[in-house]
Amino acid sequence: MAKKQTKTTALARRQPDYQGSLDKLARQVARLASVRSTAVEVLPAAPALAPVELTENPILGQLGLQPLTLSAEAEAILNEPIDEGKVLIKPTGAVYYPHIEYTRWFNRGFGRGAWTMVPAARPKLIPAKGDDSRQLATQTFVLFVHGKPVAQATGEQEYHEDNNEQTYADVIEALNANALRRVAKRLGIGLELWDRSWGQAWQAKHAIRVWVENSSKPVWRRKVDPPFWNETGPATEDRTRRQQQQRGGERSTAQQERDAKDERLISDAQVKRFWAIARKAKRTDDEIKGYLRIVCGVEHTKDIKRMHYDKAVEALTKAGPMVEVEEREPGAEG
Repeated sequence: MAKKQTKTTALARRQPDYQGSLDKLARQVARLASVRSTAVEVLPAAPALAPVELTENPILGQLGLQPLTLSAEAEAILNEPIDEGKVLIKPTGAVYYPHIEYTRWFNRGFGRGAWTMVPAARPKLIPAKGDDSRQLATQTFVLFVHGKPVAQATGEQEYHEDNNEQTYADVIEALNANALRRVAKRLGIGLELWDRSWGQAWQAKHAIRVWVENSSKPVWRRKVDPPFWNETGPATEDRTRRQQQQRGGERSTAQQERDAKDERLISDAQVKRFWAIARKAKRTDDEIKGYLRIVCGVEHTKDIKRMHYDKAVEALTKAGPMVEVEEREPGAEG
């Protein structure tokens, strides 16, 4: 009997004290009820952002640019010197960094997806300075980093309305790339490229001036790049002076014979040059299309053969119609 009573007592000790827990909970509720309630300030809801309507002329004061604070690691990356091996040069001698290198640079400094170029205005066309026959497309962009607008710049790109090889999307992409280089300057990134003495030193080390056909002055290219398709040799001082005196000089008879048999299509650079000359000469689309069909046997400038190119350019610049029309006496048979 004693053994059975001992088992019952042990079992009772192992069971939870439900009544004690309820009493403890009641005391806690009573204490909380006695505490004076504290007023909670409810902040007003943030106003909804008004839709942004882009115009052709942004008001810079409305862009809301903000200061940018970077980590020490990001500062070190963005302060890195330009990689001279990736610098490019235009035929005019202007040095520049390709926009893809700026994109990689920003990705390393700010983080992939942590920055973007946002249009602050619609693209617009303006006449090129000193040449009303040329048009420039311009558009202002704002650089956002970690959601904050930190810099703005306006990109520009020459626009050829009659150039079938240049799409509207190409122009917008070029505007973005040009503005990207300029916002980098605003943030002090790659400033060497805007330093004239640095550019001249880079030219002396990495570039060379050469002569190309049908040019009255030499052009620049990098030493590591292959020669231009129409390159005739380096621009030494004696030759440069002689070529400039002769306004480009005459090509050799052998070169003229080679050109007369060249069945290759003209390059993109030649297409652009063709349209630039056509605009300056104020030639119409109908004139050009008629010439291409009758003389060159093609529909588009990109299909012109090199053996026809010089004559086509000459036809653009001469006075009168591009295609000579034979005049007949009244009553002559057709």
